Amino acid sequence: MWDNKSKESPVNLKDHIQQFDRYIKTSDKDVVVFMVIAPEFTPQSVQECVDYSLNNDTQILLITAEELKTVAESWVKKHNGEIFNLGYFKQNGRFDMKLLNL
Repeated sequence: MWDNKSKESPVNLKDHIQQFDRYIKTSDKDVVVFMVIAPEFTPQSVQECVDYSLNNDTQILLITAEELKTVAESWVKKHNGEIFNLGYFKQNGRFDMKLLNL
């Protein structure tokens, strides 16, 4: 499950966590990872991810559109037609490209 945030300032996850929690809790399927795609995130947003995952069975991944594009382009170059496993996005907090095999 995911949500896009278009903002001119860094996204503060705390400002949106109740909205995301509703999406997660009303989903027909279990939500293992909730991706938030935005231009930037506040440093406090990472702690909000940790706090949320401590009390719920869902991790929150903070990723920029630029990072998502880089993943897609790198995958295509190095994995010639292989299907991308969405499990690579099972990360909590800020996205870490080094955890992918790219």
